[in-house]
Formats: sequence, structure tokens, C-alpha cells
Amino acid sequence: GTTRLLSSDVRLGYTFKQRQFYWRVPVTLLFSPRYNGRLHVEVGNGNIIYNSEQADVVRDALEGITQYDSLIHVFDHFNFHYYKDFYAQASFHFEPATGFNLMAGIRYHNRSLENWNELAQNSGMTRNIKSVAPHVGITWTPGTYYYKDGPRRVPLYSHWPTFTLDYERGIKWGRCQTEYERWEADVFYQIRLYALRRLYFRLGGGLYTNRNSIYFVDFDNFRDNTLPEDWEDERSGQFQLLDARWYNESPYYIRLCMAYESPMLLFSRIKYLSNYIQKESVYCNLLSVHALYPYAELGYGFATHIFNAAAYLSLANKGGMGFGAKFSISLFNNW
Repeated sequence: GTTRLLSSDVRLGYTFKQRQFYWRVPVTLLFSPRYNGRLHVEVGNGNIIYNSEQADVVRDALEGITQYDSLIHVFDHFNFHYYKDFYAQASFHFEPATGFNLMAGIRYHNRSLENWNELAQNSGMTRNIKSVAPHVGITWTPGTYYYKDGPRRVPLYSHWPTFTLDYERGIKWGRCQTEYERWEADVFYQIRLYALRRLYFRLGGGLYTNRNSIYFVDFDNFRDNTLPEDWEDERSGQFQLLDARWYNESPYYIRLCMAYESPMLLFSRIKYLSNYIQKESVYCNLLSVHALYPYAELGYGFATHIFNAAAYLSLANKGGMGFGAKFSISLFNNW
């Protein structure tokens, strides 16, 4: 086909807790509609995190502690040296068969110490850490049904799960001296039930290997999401109440996420609310990392034409509990 498509989805955000402005500028060029061939380029600033040397010290301090309050006490009294992140990445995507996607690209990070001073210099901290990493990925959804928009195949649904596998390797090149290997695998399954009801399951994990230099634990599928993709966090496996520091402490993670969605569940059965509530969902997310095994979040949410709301309960090691809520105005969404 000869149809070309250039698209972008600029995202901006600000976190008052970190007093940090986040931005992301992605641009995607569809150059081969027949095989969904596209070039994706993106620049932005990533999460403020600490490096692997600090994570090693934290893991040693957490060793043998099982009480959640005691674990948080260690975090609260640890003097983190955080790094700001600027990144640029480019990747090619190709779909030789419907539901089977291949990806190959490269990613560059320039991380700089947030508060550089004489104390940080005397303690041996590295002010700037640059990295470059090729990465490849496979996504496969067997039995994908689709329709054709000109030469382009647009996927609709499948009765099978979606499987993904990603690999990234940091290499030494020029001033980039960060070496690591990162593996992530994921299985996502959507089961369509009667009367617009659905079940969602997501099982995934990640692991850092070949950790021969200073690096950053920064998974693609398990991270503090400062610029959320959409409202459906329970489907994408996000943890709403998990302290951001946990995302970078463990060189591995395993998670299981489950959600049930229905147009009629609790509040939608109430006479005066049934005309406004379009769908409700309950979910349970389970997580295992180095010092949290397991961590669980339970949630309930509902969506209307104008706004969405949800409440969450977290359960951690030996009695640790938390509660939170989320509210979003849907000015431009068609629910």
C-alpha cells in the first residue's frame, strides 16, 4: 500500500510530591500499512530514581526484615541520591502475520544527579551516567480477528491470550559505560462474558542480569507511572498505592493482575444511579519483589459520562495496610 500516516501523542504532567514536571513527545510514522511497519521515535524525561549501587545498600539493609512498617522505616531513613533522566529512543515495528509483531530499536539515557554538591562528590557519587541499549521484542496474539482499512489490517479481538517477550542490553560505547541485560515477559488474557461483562488476567515478570556496572532498575512493564496511559490501570497492571521507591529496589518482579468489569455490579443497580454509571470494575493485583512477598492491592471503580472514580486497599507484609482513591474527569472520552 501507499498510504502513509504520521501521528503523535504529546503528554505533559506535574507531580506536586516530587515538584517535578514530566513530558513525553512520541512520533510514529506508518510507512508500510500492509505489514503495519512503523517507525516510532520518542524523547522525554523519565522517572527520578536511584542507581544500582544505592539499591544494593538498600537491599542489604532490608535483609531479614519482614514487618512492612519496619521496611518503610528503613526507606524513610535512607539518604537517597536521586537522578533525573532524559531519554531518547527509536524503534522499528513490523507485523509479518496478523497478531505477530516484531520490534527492534535503541534507547539512550542521560541521567544526572539531582542535587550535586561537595558531599556527593566526596562520597564518590557519579554526577552523570549515560547509557545506550539496543532492545528487541516479540508480541504474539494467536487467532486475531481483524478488518481491513485499505491495505492495513486493524485487529479486533482474539479468543487467545497475548504473549510478549522483551530483551534489552546496555553496552559500552563512547561515554556510555553502563552494562546490563534486562528481560521481561508478559501474558495478557481477556475473556468476554455475557452482557458486556469481561474478565482480565495479566501475568508477567522481569529480571536484570549481567549487572557488571552501575545501572538503573527501570523496567518497562513495572514502574511508577507518572504519565498514565489511560484510566484502565487495573488492566495494564499498575499498582496505585505502591511506594515509588519499591520499583527500583529489586532486580526482579513477578506480578499477577485480575479484573472483572460489568455494566451492572453494585451502584449501577440503584435506581437513581443506573442512568449515569456506565460500567463498574473490581480488581486484585498481586506482586512479589525482593522484600515484598506478596504485596496485594484490591480495588473498585466506576465510570460515568463525565467522571471516573475508584478506591483501593493495599495489603503488605504482616499487617501493612493502606487506602487510597482516584478521581478523573473525562472531558474528551466516549465511555
